[in-house]
Amino acid sequence: MKIKKLYILSALMLTFAVVFTACEDKDDYDYDAIVPRVLQITGPAELAAHGLTEFPIRYEVPYRGGSTWEWTASSSEGNATIVLDDEYSSIAYITFPQSSVIDDGVITVVETTYAGVSSEPFSRTVQLNPFCPYPMEEWVGDYTGTSGSHDPVV
Repeated sequence: MKIKKLYILSALMLTFAVVFTACEDKDDYDYDAIVPRVLQITGPAELAAHGLTEFPIRYEVPYRGGSTWEWTASSSEGNATIVLDDEYSSIAYITFPQSSVIDDGVITVVETTYAGVSSEPFSRTVQLNPFCPYPMEEWVGDYTGTSGSHDPVV
C-alpha cells in the first residue's frame, strides 16, 4: 500500500514538474517572421444590392491574433459602406449601393501583422442581384372611408 501511495505521489510530482517547466516566457519572439496571408473571405456569394445600411451583410476572414485587416468593397454603382466589428477587424458588415441590374461586387482585404508587415490584397467577387422597391402608389389605392360622407378621390 505504501508503494502504491509513493508511486502516485511521484507521478503527481513529475506531472507538476513537466507542466511548470514546459511553460516558458519567450521574450525573443520574432514578429517580423510572421508572413501575413489572407486565404479566404467567408460570407454570401450572392446578395440583393438594396443599399440599406440597416441591413448589412457579414463577411469574415480567419482571425490571427495581433493582426488588423483593411477592407474595401465596390461595384459599378460605387463604393460599398463597410462597418468593422467592434472587437475583431477580421469581421466586416458590408452594404453595396442599390442597383436595378445584375452586377458584380468586389471585396478586397489586406492583413497587417503586429510587426507592420502587410499581405498581398485578397479579393472575392460576389453577385449583386437587382433591388427595385415596389412603388407605394400601387399599394395605397384611393380609400376614402366607409361612412359614405366622403367624396371619391378623382
